[in-house]
Amino acid sequence: MTKESGTLKETPEEERLGTHNRLLGVLTNVSEELDVPLYYEHDQLFNVVKCCVPKSVAVKSAILNAGYKVSGSHCNPRALKTDAPTHFLWDMCRYAGKNWGPRSKAWGSSNSTNAGFYVRPESEQKADDSGQ
Repeated sequence: MTKESGTLKETPEEERLGTHNRLLGVLTNVSEELDVPLYYEHDQLFNVVKCCVPKSVAVKSAILNAGYKVSGSHCNPRALKTDAPTHFLWDMCRYAGKNWGPRSKAWGSSNSTNAGFYVRPESEQKADDSGQ
């Protein structure tokens, strides 16, 4: 927590601006950011390797589990600030292209393109009989 946000919290209710809570949120977000100059947009990383974009939480979790630091950014909700080397991020994206994302649907499931619809022979016979 920064000194400014601590002072902002102590401001009496009658002296607060209309955007007090928003300002407090932005200052908190800035104080939690990593001190690295650039950020990545996680969806753009995955679009480059042409794979499904996982949720931001899953990407951040993968980076944390690899032993690197990660945070968001106050200027972009999709931003990803990390101290992980770039080669690690690209390896993670390539791995995700193979192992994350939607799985193929089981044959006969309601979401499958082959949902198990077929013409039964006796129904064809009934259609022929009724057509005459």
